[in-house]
Amino acid sequence: MTIQQRDSIKQIDELIIANQELSFQNDEKEKKLAALIIANSDLKKAGEKIIKTKRLYLIISQVNQLIVHTTDEQTLFKEICNLSIELGKFSMSWIGIVNEKTKKIIPVAHCGKEHGYLSEIKAISVDAIPAGMGPSGIAFREGKHSVCNDIENNPEMAPWKTEALIRGYSSSIALPIKKKGKVMGIFSLYAPVPNFFDEREIALLDVIAGDISFGLDYFENEKQRIITEKELTEKEFFLRESQKVGKIGSYKTNFITGYWKSSETLDNIFGIDQNYDRSIAGWMNIIHPDDQQKMDEYLRLEVIGIQKPFDKEYRIVRINDNQTRWVHGQGDVKFDNTGNVTELIGTIQDITERIKAEEKLKETANRLSIAAEIAKLGYWELDLTNGIFTFTDQFYAIFKTTAEIVGGYTMTPDRYSELFIFPADRALVSVEIERFIRSVNQDNHHKLEHRINYATGEFGYISVNLFTSKDAEGRTVKTFGISQDITDLKKAELLLEQLNKNLEQKALELEASNNELEQFAYVASHDLQEPLRMVSSFLQLLEKRIAGQLDETTKKYIDFAVDGADRMKRLIQDLLEFSRAGIRKEPFTQVDCNEVLNTVSKFYELAIHETGAMLHIKSLPVIKGDPTQVQQLFQNLVGNALKYCKVRPPEIEVGYENKNNYWQFYVKDNGIGIDPKFFDKIFIMFQRLHNRIEYSGTGIGLSICKKIVALHGGSIWVESGVGKGSTFYFTIAK
Repeated sequence: MTIQQRDSIKQIDELIIANQELSFQNDEKEKKLAALIIANSDLKKAGEKIIKTKRLYLIISQVNQLIVHTTDEQTLFKEICNLSIELGKFSMSWIGIVNEKTKKIIPVAHCGKEHGYLSEIKAISVDAIPAGMGPSGIAFREGKHSVCNDIENNPEMAPWKTEALIRGYSSSIALPIKKKGKVMGIFSLYAPVPNFFDEREIALLDVIAGDISFGLDYFENEKQRIITEKELTEKEFFLRESQKVGKIGSYKTNFITGYWKSSETLDNIFGIDQNYDRSIAGWMNIIHPDDQQKMDEYLRLEVIGIQKPFDKEYRIVRINDNQTRWVHGQGDVKFDNTGNVTELIGTIQDITERIKAEEKLKETANRLSIAAEIAKLGYWELDLTNGIFTFTDQFYAIFKTTAEIVGGYTMTPDRYSELFIFPADRALVSVEIERFIRSVNQDNHHKLEHRINYATGEFGYISVNLFTSKDAEGRTVKTFGISQDITDLKKAELLLEQLNKNLEQKALELEASNNELEQFAYVASHDLQEPLRMVSSFLQLLEKRIAGQLDETTKKYIDFAVDGADRMKRLIQDLLEFSRAGIRKEPFTQVDCNEVLNTVSKFYELAIHETGAMLHIKSLPVIKGDPTQVQQLFQNLVGNALKYCKVRPPEIEVGYENKNNYWQFYVKDNGIGIDPKFFDKIFIMFQRLHNRIEYSGTGIGLSICKKIVALHGGSIWVESGVGKGSTFYFTIAK
């Protein structure tokens, strides 16, 4: 081998070695580059973690601020969802509350890219069923966070996966929200990438969920505090007001210092202000002078001496107005270990009105006792257990005896029956009382009347009002009663009964007499009118036959005789109508007064035409009455209105008013009027205010009207004045 060849081989070897060194250097560079890339990637991830951590810390800080400044749950939930999106950069967050009835989680707040997700997904259950196997359901049941870092491949997310992936949710976490230690809702967060939630982030989110729970507890505590304060304020108010209304003041006496404190109500009771000397001497000064010594002895001997609670009624003299009042003091006394009194706490109530009422009650009781004696009332009780009656002095007075005479205030029912009940009534009374006592009916009152024996040997009548007290089963546990001597009343009733029988007999006799009188009136009317017709007819025939032979005086005499016969005939007819007017033969029927006035108008049609009269008839009611008599009533009144109007054409108005129990009609005219002094006279039979030449008639018409109105349960009167027209009023009972 030549030197040249050896050099060439050496160069080749060196070149190979150099290439190997260069290759090694490149490998080192690649390794360093790879290490640098890995380092950069780790640095980036670390930076992202730091940023995420800072964001979560910021959320925690903001949540704490929210709890301080927010007063209600809904606002807190809404703001926390907003913070989780704005600061935490999550895709979406929501908070749901569990419905206890349906066991479903109901969203109440959300923020971020929700895009209808909460309304599209199936309802999330808190039960261990497919709809409750997601993070939210698990977190609720287990009471701790539940993470799903791969929504796409987690089979338990199947019910919600499709809707979540559409909206870009790849990871989720659900954190329990608690109130008073009990899970009541879920805080859910969604991230756009898988494996988003690591241990550190989860720990910080647990802190946020804990802060939310703390906030809910804080709100609940505040709510309860406000309620408690309100209740306490109301109780204090009601206590003050009840003390004022009940006039009950409170006090606390310190016997070591010798002074006492008092409430506002007690100050008002004592009539003192804040500057009054509230020492023991000052309190004794308020007590009425006549009661001070008794109070001193009561305190020393009973309250302090035998350690008895303070309970005493006494008088005071108010400081501000010197008014004497009655008070009732009650208090609890405290003693030290040596038996010395240290404190007295209690109340003082103004009982002046009660004392006055008791005094009045005593006075009333005395009066009632006197009244019972006057009314012959006696009280008694029956002890059913021992079978013993207990009586009062007033009771014995009814029987004209005393407790001393009969042997005391108590006796057996048999003894009572033997002494005081009329023999023939004993069995009946015994049965009545026994039945009433044993009755299970809840009616606790029964009344009976029977005859009694007086101690004088006479007999009388008594009314007994029995009362019982019954237990829940309706059994009588107590019987008592009030007895009253009704002998005079019974005698009066018997007398009245006899008088009523006599009256009924007289009524029958009167009815028979009226029937006879009515028959007589008809007969008399016919028999009296027949001769008058003969007299009138023959006088007129006589006048025609000898007409040429009669002088004027004779003619006038004949005219007078005929006219007298005619007036006598009308008088007989009116008397017959008057006798009929007061008789009711048939039951009243419905009478349409409009139809009645229509008939009356036709009856006076000629007179209305001749006088130019105007008859104004208002709509009238339908009444109960006798149709014929009602027509005669209106006919007489309208006829008078037409008759007694000479100066101007008659103007007549008929109307009515609907009163509570009756109809009030009126007939008003513009006639000559009536002097008020004759108002009563015009309704008397045959009482005329004008002579027959001026106005015809017999003076019976208004008398008939009065009888018809009376028969219909009403009255009639007139309002008028001379030359002012007249208004006749009458009433008809409904």
